[in-house]
Amino acid sequence: MGTVRSWATEVEFLLPGGRRKVRPDGVWQAPEIGVPVLMVEVNRSTMAPADVAAKFPRYRELFRTRVRDNDPALADREPADRTVHWPIVATTLELLAEHGPLGPVWWRFGRSGRHSLIEALENPNNRAAYDLRQAAREDEEHKAHQELMDSLVCIDCGDV
Repeated sequence: MGTVRSWATEVEFLLPGGRRKVRPDGVWQAPEIGVPVLMVEVNRSTMAPADVAAKFPRYRELFRTRVRDNDPALADREPADRTVHWPIVATTLELLAEHGPLGPVWWRFGRSGRHSLIEALENPNNRAAYDLRQAAREDEEHKAHQELMDSLVCIDCGDV
């Protein structure tokens, strides 16, 4: 996915106020597959765990920054409702070596199981995801209604 030019290293992102910054190990951009920016933090046990952990509050601050989402599918929404959804995904080198980066190796914080990268990055709160959940709910309601109708018995003859 993407090209070598899709990657950059040591890119600095200024936090609100402009004095503190976050510098991920890598930044990958692949808008052609729906990934406008992916920040990569790699821990190869060369940094103390406390130093790695100290980066997370800065990332949280960056991810809470409200930026405009220019997705045309959201054009009918108010600007306050068009903020970008920032997922956090993680994996291990062992899983990457076994399945590759496109395999089900990614954990998305707040979800269970392992996912492909695209699945892990999908926004579970967008309209398409809502429509899928709503269709599943309607299918369940239809099945329950059909089971009820199939179980009804005529008072006069006793037939279903």
